[in-house]
Amino acid sequence: MSQDAISLQANEDGVWVSANDTRICFYQRALNQRDGKHACAHYLHPVYDLDGDELTEDFPKDHLHHRGLFWAWHQLTVHGHPIGDGWMIERFNWDVKECESVDRSNNAAGLNLLVHWTSPDFKKGEQPVVVEETALTFFPDQENLRQIDFDVQLKATSAGTRIGGSNDDKGYGGFSLRVKMPDDLRFASQNGPEVPAYATVAASPWMTMRGSFNSAKQSSITVLTHPVSVGYPQPWILRSKRSMQNPVWPGQHPVELSDTQPTRLRYRVLIHRGTEDSQTINRWQRSYIEDASAAVVA
Repeated sequence: MSQDAISLQANEDGVWVSANDTRICFYQRALNQRDGKHACAHYLHPVYDLDGDELTEDFPKDHLHHRGLFWAWHQLTVHGHPIGDGWMIERFNWDVKECESVDRSNNAAGLNLLVHWTSPDFKKGEQPVVVEETALTFFPDQENLRQIDFDVQLKATSAGTRIGGSNDDKGYGGFSLRVKMPDDLRFASQNGPEVPAYATVAASPWMTMRGSFNSAKQSSITVLTHPVSVGYPQPWILRSKRSMQNPVWPGQHPVELSDTQPTRLRYRVLIHRGTEDSQTINRWQRSYIEDASAAVVA
């Protein structure tokens, strides 16, 4: 089992995350765009599998606004007035005010991020409508397992701020994974095998995606949700072609963001070579709940 310490190397665009000479992912801090459009920031891409191949996609042709591992919402309003669209990247900006590299326990390392959500539709873009504080944690690889933790906290800057997913019965929005979708992609949750539907599938604290992402040999991506996450356990949007995967919160109907207490979302993304059974993933979920600062044991 490898326990190489995580290294973080910043450049003008963001931060490379590596273990020795093995790249794990890139945090995109600066605005990135394609053909002068869809300017976005504050997401992970590329994210690599354990063999060094890219798992995520950025500016895919079918949805140019999709980007790696990201979290975004269609609906943001203040006293009923729409404030841009962070999902479609329209009249919306992520201003990363702080990006602090920190050492964490057990050779892990992380980024502590302070991000202002701004829009010309709110105080001419001169003040944030939402202040986000996010902690990313990158753990040393195990032989067949890679782990990244996300702890997102959102606080409105004024009362009457509401956030929501797509304004239809799909309700998609929140933490999202734009990953490759091979022909043999399959899903399973705590409820058993899952089949993508038009809208959401039933809530589950975890979801695993299995397929030949980069080779003929199957591997998996598993997402665990921590119980402190608002709306836990969350329903899921699943897609087998030309889209993303998403534990949905809050859905179609917007909810109020507090301007005093942060709204929290916590996830653990596991990239593993094995197509683990439900018993193993349930054990990983329990370990996440019991000690969210520790790595799971493969």
